[in-house]
Amino acid sequence: MNGVTDLQQLLKSLAPRLLSGEWAFCTPTPAQLDATPRLADEALSTFRESEGLSLLLPIERATELELSFDGSFTGITLDVHSSLHAIGLTAVVATRLGESGISANV
Repeated sequence: MNGVTDLQQLLKSLAPRLLSGEWAFCTPTPAQLDATPRLADEALSTFRESEGLSLLLPIERATELELSFDGSFTGITLDVHSSLHAIGLTAVVATRLGESGISANV
């Protein structure tokens, strides 16, 4: 099934919910990744950039492994079937969060 592209339809069908727990955004060193080869499998999400592999991990696990991170975060999932071609959803959500003083990294 194709995702929804119509912004108004997306906004009407949003079902945001908080993820449980606190999360840490980490970029482990190559040595840390070598020492814990399955670490990426534990992450809620991963993103590979030129700086390295970034992981979203439970804060307890990041602390246990002594990974460097800058604060703890709460996650929100929107539970909406959006198309990658949809325009404006990220902007609307980020704007609303910002208006409420909530940082958004989407």
